[in-house]
Amino acid sequence: MGRAVVNNKRISWIDWSKVIAIYMVLLGHFIDKCNSTNVFLVHWIYSFHMPFFFFVSGYLFKVKENRFSDLLKRTFHSLIMPYIGLNLLANIFLIPTWILSGQGWNDQLFSFLTADCKGQPGPTWFLIALSWVWMMSWMIIKLKKSVQYIILVLSIIFAYSFPFHPWLRADVAITALPFFMIGYYLRRRDFPNATSIRGGWICFVIFFALSIIGVPLNNGVNIYSREFGPFPFLYYPLAFIGIGQLIAFSMLLNKLRFKVIEILSMGTIVIMGLHGIEGLYFTTFVKRLFNVDINAYMYLPIVYFSYSLIVMFISYPVILLLSRWMPWAIGNRKLTI
Repeated sequence: MGRAVVNNKRISWIDWSKVIAIYMVLLGHFIDKCNSTNVFLVHWIYSFHMPFFFFVSGYLFKVKENRFSDLLKRTFHSLIMPYIGLNLLANIFLIPTWILSGQGWNDQLFSFLTADCKGQPGPTWFLIALSWVWMMSWMIIKLKKSVQYIILVLSIIFAYSFPFHPWLRADVAITALPFFMIGYYLRRRDFPNATSIRGGWICFVIFFALSIIGVPLNNGVNIYSREFGPFPFLYYPLAFIGIGQLIAFSMLLNKLRFKVIEILSMGTIVIMGLHGIEGLYFTTFVKRLFNVDINAYMYLPIVYFSYSLIVMFISYPVILLLSRWMPWAIGNRKLTI
C-alpha cells in the first residue's frame, strides 16, 4: 500500500486515514461474523473501506520503472512476497486448529493459490488484486489522458456487466482501477493540500450526511464479490463519498502525530492479513484464562468496538517483529521507533 513519505516526512492525514480504515476492516469483519443486528454499520463500512485502500494506494503510487520487467520485480517484492509471507505465517498458527478439528490443509492451500478470501488470512486477496492494478496502471499512465479516461469508463462498464468471478482477483482489480487512478490523479494535482484542510469540518459533514443517506438506498455492496447493491449506479458515487468523508475527517487530525499511528499505518498489510489469527488466539486466551467466551457477547456494540481496537493494537508488536526478522513479509518496509 506504499509508504506515506514526502520529502522524508510522513503525511499525517494519510497515516490517520489508513489506521481508521484498517480499524473499519476489522470492525466490519468481526461484526459480520457474529451475525450482529447492526446491519447498517456493516453496510456503511463495506461501502468504502476497501475502495479507500485502492484509492490511497494510487495516491502513493509512483512510476519508477521504464521497463515492465522492472515493475514486475517491484510488484513481486512489495506485494507478492508479503502475500506469501503473511499467508505462510498465518497458516503456521492455524496448524493447531487443523489438528483439533480434524481438517486438513487442502482447503487453505486452495484458498492461497486462488486468493479467494477464505480462511483467516483471506483478506490478503487485496495484495493480489493490487498487483494487477499496479500492472494495469503502469501501462495506462503512459497513454494519452483522453485514452486513460476512456479506459476508466470501460473498467466501470466491465465491473457492472462481466458476470464471472475468475480466480486471482483480476476482475476485482479492474473494478478497483477507477479508485486507484483517481487517487493517482489527485496526488499529481497536490490535493488535498493545506488550503483544503481548512474546510475539513464542512467537507466531512457534507460527505458523512450523503453517505448516511445513500448507503441505506444501496446496501449490501462488496467490492471483493463485486456486489453493487440494488441500485448499482450508486456504487461508485457512494464509494467516493465514503472515501471523501474519511479523508476529510483524517485531515482534521493532520497536526496530531503519534509514532504508534505511523507504525500501524505502515503495517496495515500485516493487520489485514493477520487480524483473523490474532483475534482467534486472543479469544482462546481469554476463554482459557478467564472462562469468558468473547464471541458470545460480540453482538454488543461495546464488545465489538473494543475487541476490534484490541486486535488492531495486538498487531503493533507483530509489525515491529516482522520488520526486524521477516522484512520481506511486509514488502521490506523500513520502520523506525
